[in-house]
Parts: sequence; C-alpha cells; structure tokens
Amino acid sequence: MWTWSQASQTELESCHPALQQVLHQALLLSPFDLRILEGHRDENTQTALFRAGRSQLRWPHSKHNSMPSRAVDIIPLPLDWANTFAFHVMCGVMYAAAARIDLTAQGWRLRTGQDWNGNWRNTDQSFHDAPHFELIALED
Repeated sequence: MWTWSQASQTELESCHPALQQVLHQALLLSPFDLRILEGHRDENTQTALFRAGRSQLRWPHSKHNSMPSRAVDIIPLPLDWANTFAFHVMCGVMYAAAARIDLTAQGWRLRTGQDWNGNWRNTDQSFHDAPHFELIALED
C-alpha cells in the first residue's frame, strides 16, 4: 500500500476536501506510487507558469489559484515523462476513485488535462497536461 510523501502531503493539504478524498482513494487503487506536484498556486507561481507557456491561464483564473485549490498536478512514480501509458492508467485510477467516493453526489465532477472537453478523446487537445486534474462544479 502506498503512502503520501511529506512533500505530497503538504500539497494535498492545500486542496479542496473533495479533491483530497479523490486523491486518497486513488492512492489506494493505484498500481504504482503517486506524487502530488502541486495543489494551490500563488500569484507569482501562476504568473511564471503562464509566461513559460506551462499554463494557459493567468492569475487568478486557474483552478490552482483558489484556496483551497480545486486543481492538482500528480505524477506516477517512477517518473518517465515518455511513458504515456502510466499517465493514462493514472487518469483511469483518478476517475475510478471519483466514482468510488461518489464525487457527483457532492456536487462535483472531475476533469483532466488529458481531455479538457470531456469527450473521452485525447487526440483533439491543443494543450496536453497529463498531470492535471480539477474539480468542476456540476452547476458550471
């Protein structure tokens, strides 16, 4: 059974409680260890990522900018950015975790940076962000 590292735990604590539930469940379901790279982003971090082209949104429009954060970036371990299969498995684990905790009953749905428009295709994305997951309110 996997456990969160101290660095991951710190980032986890900056996330929305519903997202924390998904992440805890995902860690239980995952066939490999996971690391949380980032939950909440402050203005300086968001601005730097936007300028570097690693975020499409300016401060304060990213779900990472809310407190608690409605977005999280996670990676499968051991990390190999070229191993897209591991990122796809991680995505499936996150959606299974959301279903297991009945995220929709809490008024949320999950969205991934692998499929921004939610059509279950990752080939029609102009901005790929495999580590990114966010909460979308059902009324949005």
